[in-house]
Amino acid sequence: MDECKPLPDGPPFFQYADPATAAAALAAAGFDPRTSRTETVPLTFELAEAADVYDLFAEAGVRMGAVLAAQSPEQRAAILDAMQSGLGEFAEPSPW
Repeated sequence: MDECKPLPDGPPFFQYADPATAAAALAAAGFDPRTSRTETVPLTFELAEAADVYDLFAEAGVRMGAVLAAQSPEQRAAILDAMQSGLGEFAEPSPW
């Protein structure tokens, strides 16, 4: 199998999940830290199947989507298989 294409340089995918980073970006944009605040908000994705996680990363972000699109079909299948295997421990029975 060919070597996977690397992730291009860019900011960390979850950089604004860090409250200090988010606060600094707001301050740099002109928000007054004395009158603004940051708040961590939990985010839960309820997806029908593990393959939907792959689709989320492939379609929700430009950089990650481009990296996945640059892989061969075999590499994309291997990435999907690895994601499905790794997500098994997080699966919960469907309420439907």
